[in-house]
Amino acid sequence: MLIFILLVVCICMYLLRRFYIPTRPISCDVKLAIACMTKKPNSFHTWLNYHRKLGVCHFFIKVENTPGFTVTGNDITLTEGTGIQTYRFWDRQSEHVNNSIKIARDLGITHLLHIDDDELLYCSKSIDNFYKVLNESTLHSCLVLRNYESVAPHSKVMNPFMECKYFKTNETDFTAYANGKSIACLKHDGVKSRGAHLFSGSNKKINEEDAVILHYESMVYSKWKEKFENYLINGNKSQCDTGEIPFKFYCQSIDTVLDPKKGLETWSNYKLYNKNKKYKYIDLNLG
Repeated sequence: MLIFILLVVCICMYLLRRFYIPTRPISCDVKLAIACMTKKPNSFHTWLNYHRKLGVCHFFIKVENTPGFTVTGNDITLTEGTGIQTYRFWDRQSEHVNNSIKIARDLGITHLLHIDDDELLYCSKSIDNFYKVLNESTLHSCLVLRNYESVAPHSKVMNPFMECKYFKTNETDFTAYANGKSIACLKHDGVKSRGAHLFSGSNKKINEEDAVILHYESMVYSKWKEKFENYLINGNKSQCDTGEIPFKFYCQSIDTVLDPKKGLETWSNYKLYNKNKKYKYIDLNLG
């Protein structure tokens, strides 16, 4: 009987270490929130629950053109777009982040991370270590995190956060941005959004050993197709000609998205795992 009890205790302790992440860091004054603007997100509840387990205490979500989108919780501030957009996406995004900063201060939040619905915060050491780093970095208003970019194991990915475990770390290999994402330290009264990647004021780069952003760019083929069909419809092709869109992957996607064979070839060339290339393996244990 004693052996059975000890066995049960050992199993429970293993499962606790394997799956449990403290909802709040120990002995830390940091309260971290996330601002995100989304449209027809993929696997959003996986995204949300993952960050909840990291101890993120509030989410400022703005959703646009997504009928039936539902997300609940006392830790959610949800706003909806009108569906009629009269100014640029980047300006709407900055407006959302700046509005979130105002509310966050009233809630006693100390730090605000701005990411998209295809990005996850990842702390390779521990979340306690990362919160300690944030707590010791309050002299700077903008804390910059490096980003890695995922690759797909096959063309039928449904939930990238669960299925994609290999990441490009060499910025020259990325298919989208390579300048990271940032956290605002709200101790600084004047801090505000400075585009999609930065906040105003002085910058400090966070060591990638402490935290990075995992970017799951275009991992779901159907979402890639929808995204670049919209780019084509909205006339973004001309931005490739002028250099406003600097990403070769984006421009080739716009050129080939309407051709099923060429489109899949473009996506596969840029997005599928290649055994001849070097990646970083990260398993988030989400499934």
